[in-house]
Amino acid sequence: MSAINAYLSVVYEEARLRGYHFDESKLEAVGHIEAIPVTTGQIAFEWQHLLGKLATRSPHLYEQWRDVAQPEPHPLFAPCPGSIESWEKMVRIGNRAG
Repeated sequence: MSAINAYLSVVYEEARLRGYHFDESKLEAVGHIEAIPVTTGQIAFEWQHLLGKLATRSPHLYEQWRDVAQPEPHPLFAPCPGSIESWEKMVRIGNRAG
């Protein structure tokens, strides 16, 4: 639960900065949370998956973000070398994974 609250506290702050409504009363206090390791391959996979969705659902946002080769991860995650995680369910359709 602490990791979820740590994740959502950053989402809340970003929402606040963008003027979105986010009910912070559902968040609990965040203590010290160790960074969660995530492979650079998994980050790249997730980024390409998101870009694929944006291309269809929000072409304007896709155009805005498509040239970002390596996004900055959430501060809770610590990138480390590696490929896509073994637990990732991948279905290849053309060049996209879902």
